[in-house]
Amino acid sequence: MIYFYREEIDEKKQIFGINHSKLENLKDIIGKPIAQDKSYHIYNTFIDFHSFCNVFADRTTDGNGIQDLRKIGQKIIHSAAFSEPPTNLGKNFAEGLFLKMVKLLLNLRG
Repeated sequence: MIYFYREEIDEKKQIFGINHSKLENLKDIIGKPIAQDKSYHIYNTFIDFHSFCNVFADRTTDGNGIQDLRKIGQKIIHSAAFSEPPTNLGKNFAEGLFLKMVKLLLNLRG
């Protein structure tokens, strides 16, 4: 399995070091437990935020990255394309789940 930027996954298999335990047993503002599928969406929001800010917007060292866009209209396929980041969320979700990334196209529009 190809992981989404191996250095972004810690020894606990947590992407970007986001502590899974802090996202378990979430409750809404009135104290009602949040359903598992909804808690996963909350977790995924953190992952998406860091992906846009800390992966796609940062220089890469292993292939195509934002540093390779030099002129308006240029397009590249990001080096994280076709990777398989894990999507487990601690004890709330089964281990072994992953997201199959597809063509991640960066386009400098000006």
